[in-house]
Amino acid sequence: MPICPHCGTDNHASLETCIYCHKPLKENKQTFEAFSNIKRDQNSSDLNGIVLLLLFIFLPTAHYVYVNKIGLAFLFFITAGGFGLGWFIDLVRVISGNFPDQNGKPIRF
Repeated sequence: MPICPHCGTDNHASLETCIYCHKPLKENKQTFEAFSNIKRDQNSSDLNGIVLLLLFIFLPTAHYVYVNKIGLAFLFFITAGGFGLGWFIDLVRVISGNFPDQNGKPIRF
């Protein structure tokens, strides 16, 4: 009985898709080759830069919550955006694509 590589469910040998998660039981080599040519920037975050920019503009402090930096969000809120200077620095970092996420990877557009 083949075991699904995605969910671990035992399946009948005659099946091509998993009875539980409905994903293929065997790797489709053509599909794998098609997606292996896509190159992602391994040094950038998976978070969306547009969402970050909109949060930064319309809900100050929410951009730190979006990147899961709650302590900095609280500090940013209490000091009114770092007395304006922190807000300007963050604006430059967000627009240039160098604002880091929780892991230090920059969030790009």
